[in-house]
Amino acid sequence: ENAFEDLLAKLRGPEPEVQQVRESLESIGLVRNGASLDMQDVKGLLYSVLKDNPHLIRLREAVVAKRDNPLDLHEAAQTVFANDGTRADDPQHLDALYRLIELSNYARDENGEALLPVRYHVFARSPQGLWACINSKCAGRPEGHKEPWSRLFSSPRLTCDSCGTAVFPLVVCRTCGQVYLRTAYADDRYKSERLNEEDVRYFAWSKIEANTALKESDADDDEETRREKDWNYPIAADAIHLCLNDGCRRDSRCKCKTPARVELFPIKRKQTGDDRSQTQWENELKQCARCHSVSRIKTDEIATPITTSGSTPLSVLTMALYRRLPESAELKASKKPGNGRKLLPFYDSRQGAARYAAFLQDVHNQDVYRYLVPRAIEKSEDDVDLIDLASICARIGWDDLQVFQNALDEDLAKNGKGGDSNRYPPFGKLTNSKRKRLETRILARILAEITISRRGRQSMEALGLIRVRYFETEPDVTTIAEKIGLNAQQTRQLIDALLDTLRDEKAITLPNDIFADDSVFGKHTGNPYVVRANAQKGEVPWIGVTERHRRCRIMLAALSSTARPATFEDVKTALGAIWDWLISDQNRVLNGSGARRHLDTDSIFLDAPKDGWSRCKGCQRLRYGDQELPCAYPDCDGEYTRVDRDAIEQENYYYSVLSHTLYPMRVEEHTAQLSPEQGRRYQEQFKGGDINVLSCSTTFEMGIDLGDLQTVVMNNVPPNVSNYRQRAGRAGRRTGGTAFIVTWANDRPHDQTYFTNPPAMIRGH
Repeated sequence: ENAFEDLLAKLRGPEPEVQQVRESLESIGLVRNGASLDMQDVKGLLYSVLKDNPHLIRLREAVVAKRDNPLDLHEAAQTVFANDGTRADDPQHLDALYRLIELSNYARDENGEALLPVRYHVFARSPQGLWACINSKCAGRPEGHKEPWSRLFSSPRLTCDSCGTAVFPLVVCRTCGQVYLRTAYADDRYKSERLNEEDVRYFAWSKIEANTALKESDADDDEETRREKDWNYPIAADAIHLCLNDGCRRDSRCKCKTPARVELFPIKRKQTGDDRSQTQWENELKQCARCHSVSRIKTDEIATPITTSGSTPLSVLTMALYRRLPESAELKASKKPGNGRKLLPFYDSRQGAARYAAFLQDVHNQDVYRYLVPRAIEKSEDDVDLIDLASICARIGWDDLQVFQNALDEDLAKNGKGGDSNRYPPFGKLTNSKRKRLETRILARILAEITISRRGRQSMEALGLIRVRYFETEPDVTTIAEKIGLNAQQTRQLIDALLDTLRDEKAITLPNDIFADDSVFGKHTGNPYVVRANAQKGEVPWIGVTERHRRCRIMLAALSSTARPATFEDVKTALGAIWDWLISDQNRVLNGSGARRHLDTDSIFLDAPKDGWSRCKGCQRLRYGDQELPCAYPDCDGEYTRVDRDAIEQENYYYSVLSHTLYPMRVEEHTAQLSPEQGRRYQEQFKGGDINVLSCSTTFEMGIDLGDLQTVVMNNVPPNVSNYRQRAGRAGRRTGGTAFIVTWANDRPHDQTYFTNPPAMIRGH
């Protein structure tokens, strides 16, 4: 396997030496030592090696036998390797087939024709939801399966294909991910079909332990009130038994001859009257029984079906596919963005093509800014402040990755700075004026990331990609530690947690040319001052009026956990002592004069440690270093334990995107609403590698040579077979690798019909 991957890496890169490729082929066993072969060039060598290969001959025969019909990938693998003495469904067959196809596409005869020109056709869609078979004795339950469900289905159904028992839709809390079964109740039976709002009932598989630290909480202040008492939250009540054959819940009265029963816990809410022992069913799950999060929109439930819509799911596939495309050695030498990666998305409508181009470029630009920060920190020898960090990001992004030639003017245009719509070809030299504008935009993005975005689960801090510190040199906390009765480590941790809350509130000094209502801050247009107490409009208090204030709660938890006196007066006294320490001439982390202060951005420093992270057992959030005090997140107070960051985040999509190599990507649209001149210019720039992704409507279906294009993405199933064949035919005409066609099936019946039967669209009948 490693030898194959080494060979393919050589073929994908710059023109390899013939002798190197021959040696790789010999190490794999495709060439016998001393065999006489055409050594003129690599493509001819591969042709000589593979033209009589028995596996490839079987594959060619299988493809030809199908005529115009596409060959299913698993069927092809079984056909090619049927006589190798392995199981027909051996998973290694697919890997071997992929390598065989790619090698054969690099192999060319004397006329330059590929030995086996192949297109992969992939149809994809988002799940329409998830339906679960919960029969533990289901014939389709995998061996060793430990989950409470036996099978999952991604399209609607009433019964399981394997055992015939009832299936039920799953919904999840949008905040904490708690899974619920949703049922419809009628005629004393639980069914999977939802008839009307009053029929709906929810279940959990086990008793739910409440953990309010898992909810996404906004910054808390003195005005926060607990309108709902703890006893009035939804709960998982005492278990009942459902018969999965007819949906009845009656154990002793079930009339089924072979009942398949399962124990489930109904989600109910205690009565609000005097008799708190009574419960009633939750017909609308607007509040989660686990994290107690409430839907922000009154008409929506907090539990949502497991499905996605809009441009996001296809953009994820498009970005992942783009990263895996092979580079062009010629365009890489010319320093083209993305080193020659090209991808052509199709839309039926010009409006859809234009929207997708803008959306995809915006998603990429956001990733660019977040991707560069950890790399810039690694480039610096010491902890870096925000101004220097923005400067390093600009230099790496412009010189090394060449990503800002695509993003800068577009970002400036969004913020009213006069972006240039004719900015391509790329800028060239980074002038002082452009550098200043670029650094300002990067700085604004970084500030948004470490303020209003930091508490999100997918922020760089939450993922453990960066750490924010205060003070240029480690401060001496001996005096203040003695005053509040904590040790030095606890005091340092406490001060960091308190200053973090000011970042949450955006109570920071804003550098020149960055304004509080900048679009990067979203709806958070304020920039409040911090005062010691008794805050007025445009101010936040360091010491709250009540114990519910966030900084008061953090101090209360710190004092209580260390067995210190923890009355509200003790809390206010300790917070006052820390305030005086922070504004002293020795520290001056809170910038300003008089009563009104800001957290000084000149006192904020970033680093990117890979090891040494701890995770809270309650809210699951990461924090760097050993933590002696409880978690400071609202409603948490959990303890920390040391963890391997890479191990716990390895399956996180956002972590993988920001951790792996990012490639420049310029996206434009090509639709009938462009002028003919601009359309031709975009076409030539796409062909020459200056544009990587060209989102087009039907304008590109026929009559346009796009050069070495390998990949086509369709945002919907085309209306006719002819449209599909014309769009798919744009890829693989003059390329050295296999062509790849991805078709996204929307929710409309036309798309879903062909998703279930792709050959009917592909084959052209």
